[in-house]
Amino acid sequence: MAIVGGVLTSSVLGSRPDSPSEVVEQYLTADQRHDWTASWALLCSLEQEAAGSFEAYVRVKDATMATTGVDVADITVVVGGARPWPDTPASYLVTVWMEHDGQMRRDEMAVVEQDGAYRVCGG
Repeated sequence: MAIVGGVLTSSVLGSRPDSPSEVVEQYLTADQRHDWTASWALLCSLEQEAAGSFEAYVRVKDATMATTGVDVADITVVVGGARPWPDTPASYLVTVWMEHDGQMRRDEMAVVEQDGAYRVCGG
């Protein structure tokens, strides 16, 4: 398991993720640093198309932080293992636990293999 939160993880941003869990870790680390360029680069094409453009993606990220009052940098994240997504080739679900203000929440993020690399594709 890898812990992400306010400190640089063992994964170096910009290096190619070796596993579905690692791409989620890199994506969440980029979000916590407000590095929207890096998090955009780790998204699958379907998510990028849904956002419309990089500029629209940034507006949504900034607006989400402004309206929720929660800065993603203040959330402690633990990225768990990946398991194959049933009946969907080259797709995985990665378990993520997020803690903020003493509240722990479990979530899952979808990861796909696209163009020879792992990409976050929903969560």
